[in-house]
Amino acid sequence: MTKPTAIAIMLLLPMLAMSQTGTVPPPVELSTDKVKIGGDVFYVHIVQPGQTLYSISRAYGVGQSEIVAANPDIYADLKAGQALKIPVKEQVDDGERYIYHIAKRRETIYSIAKRYGISQETLLDLNPAIKDGLKRNQVVVIPRYDTPRPAEPDTLAYAIHEVQRGEGLYGISRRYAVTPRDIELLNRDLLAEGLRPGMQLRIPKPTLQPATLQPSAPAHELPQSDYTYDGSPFNIAMLLPFTQPSSTDLGGDAGAKRRTSATTQSTLEFYEGFLLAMDSMKRSGVSVNLSVYDTKKQPVEVAAIVRGGALQRADLVVGPFFIDELLPLAHYAADAGINLVSPSYNGPTPMPSGTITINQTFREQFAAFVGRLELNPELNYVAVYDAGSTYTSAHRYCDSLLRLKFAQAGIPLHRYAHTMSQNSAVAQDSLSRRMSMQRHNIVIVPSEDEPFVSEILGNIYGVKNQLSLKTTVYGPARWMRMKNIATEYLYNIGLHIYSPFFIDYTKPAVRQFVGDYREMYRAEPSQLSFLGYDLGLYLLGALRTYGAQQLRTFLPMYSSPSLQMNCAFRRADDGCLRNVGQVEVHYLNTNEILSY
Repeated sequence: MTKPTAIAIMLLLPMLAMSQTGTVPPPVELSTDKVKIGGDVFYVHIVQPGQTLYSISRAYGVGQSEIVAANPDIYADLKAGQALKIPVKEQVDDGERYIYHIAKRRETIYSIAKRYGISQETLLDLNPAIKDGLKRNQVVVIPRYDTPRPAEPDTLAYAIHEVQRGEGLYGISRRYAVTPRDIELLNRDLLAEGLRPGMQLRIPKPTLQPATLQPSAPAHELPQSDYTYDGSPFNIAMLLPFTQPSSTDLGGDAGAKRRTSATTQSTLEFYEGFLLAMDSMKRSGVSVNLSVYDTKKQPVEVAAIVRGGALQRADLVVGPFFIDELLPLAHYAADAGINLVSPSYNGPTPMPSGTITINQTFREQFAAFVGRLELNPELNYVAVYDAGSTYTSAHRYCDSLLRLKFAQAGIPLHRYAHTMSQNSAVAQDSLSRRMSMQRHNIVIVPSEDEPFVSEILGNIYGVKNQLSLKTTVYGPARWMRMKNIATEYLYNIGLHIYSPFFIDYTKPAVRQFVGDYREMYRAEPSQLSFLGYDLGLYLLGALRTYGAQQLRTFLPMYSSPSLQMNCAFRRADDGCLRNVGQVEVHYLNTNEILSY
């Protein structure tokens, strides 16, 4: 058996004495007297009769071993009237000229200076002992300012609206282009007893709305469509991988049980959503002839469909999902002048001119985000990159977009390249030097690498809490699928995700679709079900408005409400029509996720 140490025995004695006698130690009155010894600050506590080391440590929130270490003479006994030095654990305000700050782990001279709004030179003049380095629990003297600094208003969080007589929540939400639900979430306590005149409501500021396509030319200079829908059916062809080669086709066990593959399941979900959209558009007077083809996830099947001439009369082709099937079909559609929509592919392979793409690559996501980012000279902007990818084309692309945007606006951008597995204290010090104590910090992290994102968000979280900063962090859609990021980081740092898709199940239209889908298919809709429905409504609505011949010309001018995306098309340099619309997802401290 290991022999207990003297300190362990000493710590146990007061507790044993209390349990044997059955008496409760008298309450401990906290001392306000302080003493500074060798750079450390202590409370001076006079032991009263009946008090134990345990009761004193509980009262001051300091471990018994720390008190013992500061008072070696109590090894013999703890006596009434004895003066104990109790280590001060937090910042101490002496009510006079100075504040005593107790240095914490990972704090730096720079971070402390920024926290109190003083220069590093002033801090070093008052604390010459820290010039050679800051130690944990070291006392740092901070000069007191007689005039308190005014609190910085949170310019990003919300606006204030005073409720007028006769106003309702719906009318107020329309005025500010938000939803009643958005207002309710920010004013739960106020609205608990209903809306009343004179109330000061917090209204979320839609400063960064989903992208809406703004024409580059004045409205009178834009081409005008002369199309009028006459009720004739549109011919739509859908090429999707409903089935895949069986195990026997691939040389497997002939007796293997055949199961529905994940690809088949996804295809069916997309198709079912599209059918619900067709049914909805049919009720509004749009007629459709739908031809559905099974590509079997085989390029040869697509080639056979094309050779058979089945697509020659198509006004619109939707699909396929995979690049091996999609690419030859896209070339055929471009040559034949057929409208082709790629519903899900977002890889690097370039598409032929005229292809309409819905999903967004990482670069397209970032370009769309930068394009709609409204810069404000009152804010502090920081871009954080992975130092290991400095020379990659993706890094150079993202960096060039940001630098051009900020240069044109004449607003500074602080750039930080973070090295993975760098010491946290060093990383946070580097990061804090680019942050502002006075202004709201906008931090942009263009990365989809999960280890890097997890590490840098932890450092942002640490700097924000250590220095009490205001932060908003922007990242791409893939962050919502990362499993190894601490949830507290996401809500604490003010995370905003820019994404082409997001389903808000609180919206009435979403709940209605879920109910209709359940009733029709006796199943739960997936994101692909929503995509099929949204895409069906959008494309059929655009065909009814502009017709098949003018669809690609006027699609950038068409907008339509949807459940999980905001379609907004721009013609890219390669002639493709690419969706740049995005939904912005906000992670709030209330542990709720909102989208705008």
